[in-house]
Amino acid sequence: MKVLSPFVGVMNRLSYAGKFAVVGALFSILIAVLAVLLLGEFGKRISDTEKELTGLGLVEIQLDVYRESAHLRDVITAQRFFASDALATVLDRQRGRTTETLAGKGPEVYASLPQSALQWRQFRDEQEARLKDLSSTDDALNQVFAVESAPIQTLVTLIRTTAWETGLTRDADSVNALITEFLTRTQVQPLEIASELRAYGLEVTSERFLQNIHRELLNTTLFRFNAAVVEYAAAARALATAEPRLEDALRRAMEAQQALVQFMDQHIMNAQRLRLRPPEFDEQFSALIDAVLTPAGELRKILQARLEDRLDAERQQRNFVLIAIVTVLAALTLLSIAFYQSVRSAVHRMVGVVRHVAEGDLTVSVSLANRDEMGQLSRALDQMIGKVSELIRATASSSDQVNQQASQMRSVAEHAQEVVTRQREDIQSVSESIEQVSRAAESVSDSAHRAAEGATTAHKGATSGLQELQRALDRIHELDEQVRNSVALTSKVSDASERITQILDVIKSIASQTNLLALNAAIEAAGAGEQGRGFAVVADEVRKLAQHTQGSTEQIEGMIAELRAGVTEAVQCMESSQRKAAATVEQSTKVGAVLETIAHDVTEIKEMNRNIAEAASEQTRLARDVGMRIGSINEGGARATTAGNETRHASEALIGLTGRLNTLLGNFKVG
Repeated sequence: MKVLSPFVGVMNRLSYAGKFAVVGALFSILIAVLAVLLLGEFGKRISDTEKELTGLGLVEIQLDVYRESAHLRDVITAQRFFASDALATVLDRQRGRTTETLAGKGPEVYASLPQSALQWRQFRDEQEARLKDLSSTDDALNQVFAVESAPIQTLVTLIRTTAWETGLTRDADSVNALITEFLTRTQVQPLEIASELRAYGLEVTSERFLQNIHRELLNTTLFRFNAAVVEYAAAARALATAEPRLEDALRRAMEAQQALVQFMDQHIMNAQRLRLRPPEFDEQFSALIDAVLTPAGELRKILQARLEDRLDAERQQRNFVLIAIVTVLAALTLLSIAFYQSVRSAVHRMVGVVRHVAEGDLTVSVSLANRDEMGQLSRALDQMIGKVSELIRATASSSDQVNQQASQMRSVAEHAQEVVTRQREDIQSVSESIEQVSRAAESVSDSAHRAAEGATTAHKGATSGLQELQRALDRIHELDEQVRNSVALTSKVSDASERITQILDVIKSIASQTNLLALNAAIEAAGAGEQGRGFAVVADEVRKLAQHTQGSTEQIEGMIAELRAGVTEAVQCMESSQRKAAATVEQSTKVGAVLETIAHDVTEIKEMNRNIAEAASEQTRLARDVGMRIGSINEGGARATTAGNETRHASEALIGLTGRLNTLLGNFKVG
């Protein structure tokens, strides 16, 4: 929205006529630019199509020139290789036909095609140069044909260049591009080979003898021609699929190509005698070549018809767009004028109504039937006038009521002033009574504070005794806990002694068995004689060790028994001490409960005294507050008296204001 602010500011400075003029001019410029672009695009398309039609006409002329010039080349080739009167006759005839075909086809027709014009001049120069040199030569026949083909190759290049410069080969329509390709490239290759066959045939019929070297040359050329015919047939099938109207013409052209091969086989390659003379051979063979060229005319006609149809369609589209643009401009102009008149009449209507309202006439209304924003504005303006009219009527009614209420208020103010005076006298009496209550409450508050201080001292003593008793209980609990721990430890010692006794029993059993084993070993060693003496000594030592271990075990067992007896006695003493400690704790707990009760009662007494003191203090404070408020009320009474006087004066002023308001409202005319 900030971006639009400058434009909105500019539009706000213009009248409605200026706004419509600016918007209309912008739309007109936009439509004009669009029209120029569209018409320019259509103009370019039309120009391109017209250029393609021109190019198609030039290609047709060039193909005619190609046909006659190629024919002339073939005759010149045969004449230079083997000169004869018959060939000279054919040469003169073909030179005249070629000159006639070239008449009026100078470079001026290529004014807008610079490359084509350049190649046309090159073709003419090369052809004129070849026509000046018709002398015989000893070169091979195919070499002579190649030399004489230089202008024809330039002409073939010219045909393709013209098709490209005029846009035929770049046509967006695939069928048109395919036809152009067929005209300028596909059909030229077999025609060139057929022309070569014609040149060789003219030489052979002139010489009236088919040499082996010429037979090989003709076989090679026929093979090339058949290969070109295969490519031609494939292109012809594709073209017939794209444009079925060409199917018959293409079929006849391929039949003519086959007839041309058969003609060469019949009259040249396989003939027993060469009966045809050069003029007859030239006439019949050229007729077959013309038959091969038959589809070219059909192709040119169909391509021309397609281009002309497209040109007509493009011109119709351009005219339709032009008419549409003019229609849109006219419609926009009429709609803009109608819109301006609609807005202008609505604005003038509302301006007139607003002027009547400004003069005080609220009986008018806009009453527009429009369904646009102006209609909404007119209905809103009518609603506003109705609301203002109702407001004025309500204000006039309220003014009368205010006048009546002001009169009543003046009477009430006078009565209130008398009441306030009597209240001030009563308040003075109440103020003196409250002062006496305040002094009595202060005395009660002092007594309650002294009683609260005594209760506080008693509470502190009870609390101190309770704390000392609690500390004694804590120490007794600690002692009881230590006794419990000692009993537990003593029990663990007793259990350990029991386990030691069990281990000693095992050791005693092992020592006894070891003693028996040592005794048995000594007996066995004694039975072994001298060999068992060393073993007997060891067995005796083992037996002594077992006896010593058994004795030590018995001593430890005795000590353990004494330890267990002492532990048992200690446990009994500790359990007795534990029971006594528990009894002491129980008695101390009861004493603590009694002290807590005393402390609680003292606390309640202290709290009651504190509450009494606070109540007395609050009563004193309230009494003072009441006294202050009574003073304030007394002052308020004085102010109320003053306010009553002011209210009475204000009521009188309000009565005067309502009178003037009624006078002002009388200036408005309402229904």
